[in-house]
Amino acid sequence: MNRMIDFRDYLKEDLEQKIKKNPSYSLRSYSAKLAMNPGLVSRLIRKQVPLTEKIFNKLKPHFPQLSEKELIEFSATTKISKKHVQQIKLKTLDEAYLDSIGNWHTIAVLESLNLNPQPSSSEIAVLLNISETTIQSDLENLIQANLIEKNDDGKFNVVDTHRSTVPLGEVKKSLTQRQIEVLEKSIESLEEDDPQMRDHATITLAIDPSLVPIAAQKLREYRRELATWLDQNSKNKTHVYEITTGLFPLTKWENINDDKN
Repeated sequence: MNRMIDFRDYLKEDLEQKIKKNPSYSLRSYSAKLAMNPGLVSRLIRKQVPLTEKIFNKLKPHFPQLSEKELIEFSATTKISKKHVQQIKLKTLDEAYLDSIGNWHTIAVLESLNLNPQPSSSEIAVLLNISETTIQSDLENLIQANLIEKNDDGKFNVVDTHRSTVPLGEVKKSLTQRQIEVLEKSIESLEEDDPQMRDHATITLAIDPSLVPIAAQKLREYRRELATWLDQNSKNKTHVYEITTGLFPLTKWENINDDKN
């Protein structure tokens, strides 16, 4: 059976295969096998209702033939109910520490301490391709910011993580610089990393700029939802990734107005 990204397509093909093998097999029989209401199964297959995480979790035990990887891929397409999902904490960095930790590598060092097993400072330096002196400085700044604690065995305990550096109000100069650094790292990844290990894509379109604040809020919600899913489904954390999005104007109407003046 071909593997579909949308689990509802998988249900439809699974039912069709069963009917092909046994013409007397019906939607009602299939629903009984899944211990689910026939009407709901029918609407799922027809994509008249979304596949929620709750429904998917009820269906999973009935498909032991699916690998763990396939289940994770299918779960990525479920509609997450905000009522039942506790999102990971994303906080704006304390302004007092922005100059010392509001850069790409200090936050990356913080997240590197969540890798399994936790790497040493020298290993983090190799992983992030920066000097060990910089790593030591970053660790000290993270301790001062009360984001990590050093244990007696030399390991670090992450006190607070998943920090957002997106300002809710006025854009701070240090955060603007961090965004520039992150974009430079994104270009580096585009040029050097295997496409299977990254995702870069763009969409260009004409829009009403008055919708930008609403679109920005939607992007914030999406980033948090994606970060939550990745965090909750990462059973083996071996890499640190950066999630970045951008929505910006290509057209500069002020240039035309300047020419007219």
